[in-house]
Amino acid sequence: MQFDNAAAVFSFILCLGINTLAVLVVNQIIDVNSAIRTSKKSNSEEQQKKMIEQQWNSYKALFECYKDYSFYQQIFLFVFLVRLALFNAIIGYFYNYPLFQATTAVASNIMMLGYLVIKRPMKKLVNLIQQVVLELVLLPFNVCVLALAIMDYHEIVDTDRRKSIGDVIVYINLIVPILSLVLMAAKAIVMGVDFYRSWKLAKSEKIKKLASAQKSLRLQDLLNITEEQQFPTSKTLADPVQTFDPADQSSLSIEHDSVRSNSMINPRRSKFSKLNFL
Repeated sequence: MQFDNAAAVFSFILCLGINTLAVLVVNQIIDVNSAIRTSKKSNSEEQQKKMIEQQWNSYKALFECYKDYSFYQQIFLFVFLVRLALFNAIIGYFYNYPLFQATTAVASNIMMLGYLVIKRPMKKLVNLIQQVVLELVLLPFNVCVLALAIMDYHEIVDTDRRKSIGDVIVYINLIVPILSLVLMAAKAIVMGVDFYRSWKLAKSEKIKKLASAQKSLRLQDLLNITEEQQFPTSKTLADPVQTFDPADQSSLSIEHDSVRSNSMINPRRSKFSKLNFL
């Protein structure tokens, strides 16, 4: 390594910083996923969800999009970052060994593709398809680079063959951006469909809750009406005066006056009858 100018020193420091950050992220991925796997064995599903919400809410990006049936599914991000870091390290530190670089690139490509097909770590199928398609596109590109490296190693000068391999590499470079746009569009459509389904489900649940509340209110009204029909005199027994009408009160007063007048006339009649007897 030569530090002839400030740019070389800055690039070296930047490379060390990126590598250190990558090591810290990879270590954090292992720690978080190991802790989650351990807690899953000793806790129920509900307790597991509460624990994730409380302790690992800030690290959801490290495990939320990946399956947790096995440890190798859950650490996809770890595998992806390690593969990327090794590829960059080999390209940067072994630039004098192109055959080793090309061989390592093809081997890592095949291993990653096998890992995706066998383990299927993504929860959503569209994410898995996107990753597999990208690996399938990179594989012929790396194979072409390996073919050129082998020709250089054996000092094979075949202009037509090299031109054909170069054309394949150019075509792949043209296909990759278009394919990326297509995959992004497909992913956006899938996300829109998922959003519409979740919105529709939330709306149906809201309608069900409203219907249930209305049904309970109607049932309560029916119960109140039934109680009033079963006990109609409960209120009159408690307060009988409040149930009298003014007409009833006037009739009672008239009857009271008539009884009083009769009581005053009866003594006179009894006295008059005594005089007649004498």
